[in-house]
Amino acid sequence: MGGVHPTVAAKQMREHYPFIDHVVEGDGELKMVDIVKGQDQRQDEVDVDKLPFPAWHKVDLRKYPARGRTKVDLGRFNGVWVGFEPRVSIEWSRSCSAHCNFCSSWWVKGRYRARDPYRMTDEIEQLVKEYGMRHFSFVDDVFSGDRERTLILCREIVRRKLKIAFHA
Repeated sequence: MGGVHPTVAAKQMREHYPFIDHVVEGDGELKMVDIVKGQDQRQDEVDVDKLPFPAWHKVDLRKYPARGRTKVDLGRFNGVWVGFEPRVSIEWSRSCSAHCNFCSSWWVKGRYRARDPYRMTDEIEQLVKEYGMRHFSFVDDVFSGDRERTLILCREIVRRKLKIAFHA
């Protein structure tokens, strides 16, 4: 089991849910591989730029339609009818550089880490060209946490003429 709750309350998860074999705290991509291989879980934070692109070819992205029917969802943005196009969730950054006492993001996800804007655009471009995806949702806590990096990402999307719609 992994995610926010197990990261914050790992001890309680182990005590109250004896049927759980493993509790993954923090970044889980490499730790889950360790578990499958029967190795000890590494404890380091993931370098988000060194993770491979997700195995998009193993998922039929067309099976995941857009969600919601607000006035915004019924509109077209950059030629994309966002209420009907499948929406792909992608991650640009993790955590937040602020340490607000009302938020657990920095505690759960560690220090703020953002992906390289060119590498992120490469992934978006792959999704557009190979899978026909044009509607994206950045699932970040702080999309614009690094203003300059975010501007580079947006400029690169425009430079490559990727006709997409996204929200963050």
